[in-house]
Parts: sequence; C-alpha cells; structure tokens
Amino acid sequence: MVKQKEKELSMSGKNLLKPHGSPHLASGFTLIGLVVVTAGMAMLALLLLPTLSRSRQQSTNNICLNNLKQLTLAWNAYNQDNRGRFPADEEGDVTMQFFAPEEVKPWVNGWLNYSGGTDWSDTNVQFLINGQYTSMGPYVGSPGPFKCPADPSCAWGRTGQPRVRSVSMNNAIGTAIDGTIGGIGLWLNGGNGPGPYLIYSRESDISRPSPANLWLFIDEHPDSINDGTFAIEMSTISDNSAYWADHPTCLHNGACGVGFCDGHAVMHKWTESNWKSTLDYIPAYTGRFGGPNPVTGLGNTADLRWLGGHTSAKKDPTQALGFTMVPD
Repeated sequence: MVKQKEKELSMSGKNLLKPHGSPHLASGFTLIGLVVVTAGMAMLALLLLPTLSRSRQQSTNNICLNNLKQLTLAWNAYNQDNRGRFPADEEGDVTMQFFAPEEVKPWVNGWLNYSGGTDWSDTNVQFLINGQYTSMGPYVGSPGPFKCPADPSCAWGRTGQPRVRSVSMNNAIGTAIDGTIGGIGLWLNGGNGPGPYLIYSRESDISRPSPANLWLFIDEHPDSINDGTFAIEMSTISDNSAYWADHPTCLHNGACGVGFCDGHAVMHKWTESNWKSTLDYIPAYTGRFGGPNPVTGLGNTADLRWLGGHTSAKKDPTQALGFTMVPD
C-alpha cells in the first residue's frame, strides 16, 4: 500500500515537471516567432538610426564650436599681452622665414597642399603651437582646436597622417609680419588691397561691424585651405553675382563653423548647392577651387552676402556695401 502511494506521488511529480499534455509549453521559439522578433528588432534599429545620427552630428558640431571659441580666447589673450595689437595674418607660406625681434609672427604657420610639403606642413603641429613659428600657438597650448572634427583629409589626400589644421582667419583682420597693415585685406578688393574696405589691426579698429558681428575664424574646405588666411572678395558681391575666392567647409551636413571676435561661434547652414560637393582631395591651386569661382543668378549669392556682411565694412560710413544683407 505504501509503495502504491509512493508510485502515485512519483507519477504526479513527473506530470507536474513535464506536462506531456501541453506540447506547446515544452517547445522553444517557433520559426514564425523568430521572424517576428527579428523584424521587430530591425524596425527598432531603423527608428533609432536617425536619432543616433543626429546625436553624432550634434557632438561633432559642439566640438567644432568649442574649438573656435578656444582659438578666440587665445587670440584675445595675445592681444591683451601686446597692447591690443593683433597677430599677423600673413598671405602665403612663411614657415622657413627667420623672424626678427621687432616682427610679428603669424597667428598660424604652414602651407597645406596634400603633398606633405618639404617641411610637412600638413601634419606638423609645431607650426600651430611652437612660439618659434607662431604668435598665438603658445596661448592655445595644444593642436586640437585647429582641426575641425568633420575634416577627414590626410597629408596625401585620402592617405597618410591626418592633417592638423582646417581653420583660417578673416583676411581683413591682423597685421603683416613687419607689424604694418601692408598686405592685409589683399582680397577684399579683388586682389588689389583693401580698397574702400576697413581692415582691423588693433582692438580699437573694430567698430563696424561690431565684435559680435565680425567673424574671426572659419572652418575652410579641405580642398581650398592652404595658408592661414581666408579671402573674401567683397568688391565682387552683389545680389545677382559674386565670386568665391576661398571656400568654407560644408562638411557639417551642409553647414560650417564660424567664430566671431566677441568669442561666440555658430554653425551656419549654407543655402547654395553649386559648390557643395564631395571632397576631391585636390589642392586649391590645381583643382576646382583654383581661382575665383562665379556664383550667378538671383538668390544664389545669399551665402556670400551673409559672410561678406560679417567680413568688413566700407571706410566711409555713409557708403553701403552694395548688396542686400542677409540676416542671421
């Protein structure tokens, strides 16, 4: 009798542990179930991708804007130590030049050309931060702020070490190496010097536009950048036609980082499409940015009018710039 009860309990336990009468409970995922779960995960990933992409883009934008602000802080620190005089914004390559004690060193040095250069300007951080070559470098302290995180260019175009600089300075701001204003603003009047436009060599020179409206640093297009100067041909800009001399980057999803003299920076979205193209990794003087590039047609000059309106002003305050300003 006892053995009979034990057998019944044993059978009862087995039934509880392994319910043979419910085959769908004992089995794992079916093929249809796996397909449904996989499809759901794929849908979720597709929904999250735009959010992740926007987050990554915003992070890159923030780094770029912080870089521009750091450079402006260093620029202001240099000015304060030099009685309000700005560093040199010299045209051309001055990497091998000997600087006399009375001379003003350029804000940045080196000549980028996708060929490394005999002095490795594309990758040499010494031309950014070493006081032997540059005035502002010791105030910056590290090479990071000089390079836009959206710039993938390397010393040999697509290969080699990453290039170290993508930032240029407004051609209307600074001095020549000899401390004068000779050569500054060369491109404002089509390569003939500043002409009727203001140039700014000291803090006291900045009145029109105001420091909050006068741009100082810009991320230049990797295929356009060479020296530390960014040229804007003010005299060519009208509502219907204009010429790009140097080209800003558009690698921030069609936008570009621009830093202003008062220390703030913006990510400005460009509207023109004729110059927004993929990187060719061709130096400016041999590629599509070699020489002035016309922009014609009503409404197509908005980007140059926006940048021109923040580049300089007429020496005669009663004279208009000659084009319709574009609001921020």
